[in-house]
Amino acid sequence: MSCRGSIRLTYSSLALFSALAFFSWGCDDADSPVTPVDMDVDSTAPFGGAGGMPPIGGFGGEGAAGGMGGMGGDDMGPVCDCAGNQVCDDAGACIEAPDGCGADADCLDERICTDGMCADGCTSDAECADPNASTCIDGRCGNCREDDDCFGAATCTDSLCVAPNECTASRECGADQVCADGECVAGFDCAIAGCPGAFTCGNDGECRPLPAGEVCEDEATCPLGQVCDGRPRICRACQDDAQCAGNQVCQRDAAGNRCVEPERCVDDTDCLGNRSCQAEACVAPRCDDDAIGTENGTVDSAAMIVGDQSYLGLVNCGEEWFEFSLPADTVATVVVRQVSRDADLRLEAFAANGVLIGRSDSSRPTESVVVGPFASARPIRLRITQVDAPTVVEYRLDIGFEGRGDACVDDAAEAGLGDDDVASARIVRGADDLAFRPASGRLCPDDADWICFQMQPRERLTINVTVTGAGTVDGELVRDGDSEDDASWTSEGGDALVLPAAVGGTYCLVLTADVGVGYVADIQAVNPDVLRLCQRASPIEVDDVTSGVLADDDDDYLSPSCALERADGGEAAYLVTIDDPSLLIARARGTADGTLGDPVLSLRGDCDSANSELGCATGWYDPGAPLLIEPNPAEIRVPVQPGDYALIVDGTGPGNRPRFELEVITRRLSPRPDNDSCDSAAPIELTDGRARVRVNLDQARDDTSSCLGRGAPDVVYSLTLDSPARVRADVAAQGDEFAAGAYLVQRCGDPMPVACGFGFDEVVPAGEWLLVVDGSSNNSRGSVELDVEVEAFGDAPGNDQCAAAEALAAGQVVQGDTRAAEDDISLVAGNRCTGHDSRGGDLAYVADLTAGQRYFVQAVPEGGWDLSLFVVADCARADDTCVAGSDGALTESVVFTARDDGDHFVVVDGSAGEGGRFTLRYGPAECDRDAECPGGTCSPDFTCQ
Repeated sequence: MSCRGSIRLTYSSLALFSALAFFSWGCDDADSPVTPVDMDVDSTAPFGGAGGMPPIGGFGGEGAAGGMGGMGGDDMGPVCDCAGNQVCDDAGACIEAPDGCGADADCLDERICTDGMCADGCTSDAECADPNASTCIDGRCGNCREDDDCFGAATCTDSLCVAPNECTASRECGADQVCADGECVAGFDCAIAGCPGAFTCGNDGECRPLPAGEVCEDEATCPLGQVCDGRPRICRACQDDAQCAGNQVCQRDAAGNRCVEPERCVDDTDCLGNRSCQAEACVAPRCDDDAIGTENGTVDSAAMIVGDQSYLGLVNCGEEWFEFSLPADTVATVVVRQVSRDADLRLEAFAANGVLIGRSDSSRPTESVVVGPFASARPIRLRITQVDAPTVVEYRLDIGFEGRGDACVDDAAEAGLGDDDVASARIVRGADDLAFRPASGRLCPDDADWICFQMQPRERLTINVTVTGAGTVDGELVRDGDSEDDASWTSEGGDALVLPAAVGGTYCLVLTADVGVGYVADIQAVNPDVLRLCQRASPIEVDDVTSGVLADDDDDYLSPSCALERADGGEAAYLVTIDDPSLLIARARGTADGTLGDPVLSLRGDCDSANSELGCATGWYDPGAPLLIEPNPAEIRVPVQPGDYALIVDGTGPGNRPRFELEVITRRLSPRPDNDSCDSAAPIELTDGRARVRVNLDQARDDTSSCLGRGAPDVVYSLTLDSPARVRADVAAQGDEFAAGAYLVQRCGDPMPVACGFGFDEVVPAGEWLLVVDGSSNNSRGSVELDVEVEAFGDAPGNDQCAAAEALAAGQVVQGDTRAAEDDISLVAGNRCTGHDSRGGDLAYVADLTAGQRYFVQAVPEGGWDLSLFVVADCARADDTCVAGSDGALTESVVFTARDDGDHFVVVDGSAGEGGRFTLRYGPAECDRDAECPGGTCSPDFTCQ
């Protein structure tokens, strides 16, 4: 076979050759004439074997139809059919362009374009460490294949969900972004936003107080109400008034010590945060509206917001309510972050029926709760309040959603400050503590929880972890960065982690898990001296009195939890055996022939375990003077089951003859009351306006926040008032053995009850109320009797609101009664108009004033109730438009000069919920004091005589 033809090749012919490369090239036989191709070819150029298409520089190897070879020859490089931006190398192979890539097609097979350069892609999910891009998709770690895999309006690009231009939920945004005001913005990072006061910024971008034990410079570094004191100077609770700023006082209660404002201030140093001293009272700054407004101060006026979003630049002036809808099978993580240090915020989450389902109340600038998932969608209500005297504080509210099947949802501690290293660890035992605070939470893979605590020299440490879920929890004990020991636990248990003798200092338990699991860490420490004290414990009989004396001060090994100042006496330990379920009552009394005037008594389930403390007392509340705790005797009242218990007697300032008598008695234990919680409140049935109920608090729990005391048992009743009424309530314990009281709220946990005390007599608006019977302390256990009397006032007066204000004429005298009126106008404590709150029913009057004219208004209460009187231009903005106001004692009078013509409103209100009858006078005024009347006096009619 022969071939004939003339070939001319130019650069423009390369494209043609590329196309012809897909066809057989050769010589046909005589029966298949060949159309010659006009090509001029250098006859000296080397050719390859017959049968292949003759590319420049050589033909392919033998065969009827050889493939196209690479470019070669003397004057031209090889020709390749390369994808994307790939180029040919000298051997005729496709390689990646040295100037980078713009897409995966520019890279060789199984490689991807990353940051403009080609790189090896993933081959399995195990190579994808980022939890937000944990799936290997076409060689790239990502979270989507198509747009439908992304939430909402987010789209899928290069296997990653990309945020839209306008968002409706944070799940549409990137991993470190949130949706705020319809835009995806960066999440909170204190490195950018800063921290309130002198709080420190952690590596995780969250603000926190100084780590435990770290030296502080001043109180600005510490949580509000704490002091920077001691050797070394660290943030701690106050021990006496001298440690607090200015004239602040150290308030002692069961929750710990803190500095609070005095009743009367001298200057701003006496006030907390950004509050200032005005007219001898600490007052809050002006409260300006935020994007949501300031009208969401009650549960009924809760601001309706959208979940899975962030709300920036919010302002809290004491109490705020929000409500959002939580979808079915969804977990909500709610975080409040203070932008300023001027308050201590508390975050609570409630179900629609008022049941508390989440609470965060720490001294840190971040509070967080995690709620859900639930089987069906439901409303969630949030309440954000201030722990101390109300002020103005800026904060942000972040609400994030995760589906039940989404990534592991961590606990509230992680959602708040995080507990991922020693700097952000949860502190469960301080240097002055014996017991450990509860340590529980949830672990997610690759996310350690740090739990740190102080150990004293020679203490024996024991750690056990209870696991909830099908996973393994690994625990490592760390001190100063070095590992001391480790252990593992599953839902079936595990060996305890034991440190026989600590060297003292800060230790941390670091917990990790391979899957999402819940855990409870039981951490206990005991000093060898305490073990010896317990081994020497003497048995004591029930219904008997034992005389004893405290050990020498050199044998002072422990201090019960309720001793707010350390119990510095040596201890005496006793063992008591209980045969039947009982209410155990124990009294430790310093005797008259000794020097122990302040005994301290503690009951433990295990003598050597501070964590097992069941009851503690430094005195008792005398029902005759329930606001003062009597230091002698110390009395505990604790429900117990059959078993052995330890009674430990201690003392504060025991003197040189710390003698005491210890008495133990028991009573048959009553069951837990049916109305122990808000969702099981028992209705009060009135007969002729009266009711008497009896209840036993032996096993009642502390379910609601109280205005009487913390940690006290309580029961809840419901009271329906069809009209405003005067409500009287008295509570008495059987035999006057302890103090108990009552308070009236619209919802459980309300920090501002309309009535409260060891018995109260208040005017209450119409509505559904909860009447809570509460003890004065956790030792208020036994039978109590509640007497309730209701005097209804009927319908509200016609001038109950400013829209229906009664007109006043000059010289007019009118009679009124606020007891049936609603509380339509409320001034907060420390306001600029009267300086005091006005939370009672109010009546409105309107007067046509002339600018430049001087007027007086006077209101005289009947029966001495606390009346509040003020004149405003706009009732809806009472504080901002106040012309004059007075809230002193009994008769209230204001004299003022009108600045503008037109109608102004005179409001007669009550303070602290009070109300009653009154007489109101109004007219022109010449004077309000004698000095304005030369040579005369200012008469009761405000004219010069």
